[in-house]
Amino acid sequence: EDHILTAWQGLGYYSRARNLLKCAQILVDQYEGIFPQDAETLLKLPGVGPYTAAAISSIAFQQKEVPIDGNVIRVMSRLYGLKTPLPDLKKDIEHLIELYTDNPKPGNFAQGLMDLGATICKPRQPLCHQCPVQENCVAFQQDLQHDIPYKKPKPPKPTRYGKAFLIQDSNGRLLLQKRPEKGLLANMMEVPSTCWSSDLDDVDKSFEAMCGEGKITPLDVTVTHTFTHFHLRLEVYYGGPRDFTNLCESTRWVAPSELSMHPLPTLMKKVIQATP
Repeated sequence: EDHILTAWQGLGYYSRARNLLKCAQILVDQYEGIFPQDAETLLKLPGVGPYTAAAISSIAFQQKEVPIDGNVIRVMSRLYGLKTPLPDLKKDIEHLIELYTDNPKPGNFAQGLMDLGATICKPRQPLCHQCPVQENCVAFQQDLQHDIPYKKPKPPKPTRYGKAFLIQDSNGRLLLQKRPEKGLLANMMEVPSTCWSSDLDDVDKSFEAMCGEGKITPLDVTVTHTFTHFHLRLEVYYGGPRDFTNLCESTRWVAPSELSMHPLPTLMKKVIQATP
């Protein structure tokens, strides 16, 4: 898993990399290395949801399925003039798409529908004059192609705060630790840090527990990063082993020249760049 996460670093969505490995192991152990063809069985594999299962079964195995991604939702909602806003709109599309499952070439239809959304029925500035289904498009007839699909306003992302620590030993090696097996950036490597919280008091308590007796040095550097559900601001500190209380069991000292051999998310690369 470490090898796969290292190769995946910087791409985000690290659960996908872990699920690829789990899926491969299950295919070998339970399916004799033969990939299932039907969507129902595919859904039992790690990381395979309704869209992926429908895409694989229709495109690879010509099963009567239609994958529903953002492009398909946009095309179908405009074609039928659906005014239900996202994300509720997807349920309407799921019922509507059943009309198209009995298709002699499911894979061609699925890819054509996705390509139509990606290249012509685009989110902004759709190329309606090039669209092969323009005559049947309700949104075009009503001049709503720039509004559909409607979206509910998204709530603002909260901001969380924390403090990250660049701890170096006398040989210049950097202290890294492994994140928990579950949760955000699971099993990735990181420099130690306090909790990440919107409550600054929680951050200060975490900082006190880790560096209360040390002489950790602030670097006057704040690293910002945006995850799917929140923004993060990390203040960066620098020190040696005596300035810091290690609260993690899974740690290792890593030479700067060997950092690329470890699965470091983009956030941690940003922090490490502040090393004095």
